[in-house]
Amino acid sequence: MIGHGSQASAARSPGDSVAVAKEELRRAARRVRDAVDRAQAYEAAERASEHLLALPAVMAARRVALFASVGSELDCAPVARSLRARGVELAYPRVLRGAQRLKFHVVADESELRRGAFGIPEPPAGAAAAPVASIDAFVVPGLAFDRGGARVGWGRGYYDRTLAAAPDQLRIGYCFDCQLVPEVPRDRGDLLMHVIVTESGALVPA
Repeated sequence: MIGHGSQASAARSPGDSVAVAKEELRRAARRVRDAVDRAQAYEAAERASEHLLALPAVMAARRVALFASVGSELDCAPVARSLRARGVELAYPRVLRGAQRLKFHVVADESELRRGAFGIPEPPAGAAAAPVASIDAFVVPGLAFDRGGARVGWGRGYYDRTLAAAPDQLRIGYCFDCQLVPEVPRDRGDLLMHVIVTESGALVPA
């Protein structure tokens, strides 16, 4: 788990902003996540997928939005395989840079994904659109989460702006145990996760 160091130093400096505190947390969180070895990451992905798939809302879902894991992110591949076996439709995000939002598209197979904005695999523009209101659950990546459901991503705000239009759909933070922190600095526009899933289980924020 990431310690208090970077956040504590920000708290001791009255002039520091939330943005500065978030950037310090991003750097610390990425170092911790990158340190997870491949065997441990593989096992964590398998265990986390079991916890996610057991969520009642996911069990009842007809369409779920996933993300294409890159680098040291917790791998969504085990989740994708199991959901497809259940007959669930899967949607993936495509970045709309001008609008600073995401657009989700149904993908029949992950082989359809192509390297897109920021080097992240995403659906082709011609893939069938999946309006956010049509998606039952969103599995959301992040660099760090806290037990209150707060999340810090890469700082571009795409998920927050996009999912604000779907307030009733389930938002699931998906990460390693080591990405849980005591507290994530928050701005007014930051959305909370309804559930956070790690290899240890599913956490419902109080």
